[in-house]
Amino acid sequence: MNSINEALYWGKPILGLPLFGDQHYNAARIVDLGAALKLDKQYFDSDEVRRKINEIFSNISYTEATHLIWVLMKSTLRVDKAADIVENTLIHKKQEVGNAKQ
Repeated sequence: MNSINEALYWGKPILGLPLFGDQHYNAARIVDLGAALKLDKQYFDSDEVRRKINEIFSNISYTEATHLIWVLMKSTLRVDKAADIVENTLIHKKQEVGNAKQ
């Protein structure tokens, strides 16, 4: 999922090749959102890869879909807020440990 998040965070359409586990589900969801195409690991060939790459680059809808996701991610994901939460949690834990020793 991290690769998907990174690609979408930077507004890049995806050509997915799910191999195992939750990759199949994740790839299907991104295709449903219009931000990706996917390959079937058992049946794809170089012509299909070429066709799908050309489709992603020539059809503006993939870029538009990833841009919309990018806007949503940028407006909701705040690293500074996450860092504040981690820092505050550590401070409170340190205080709890200090109070327990007294």
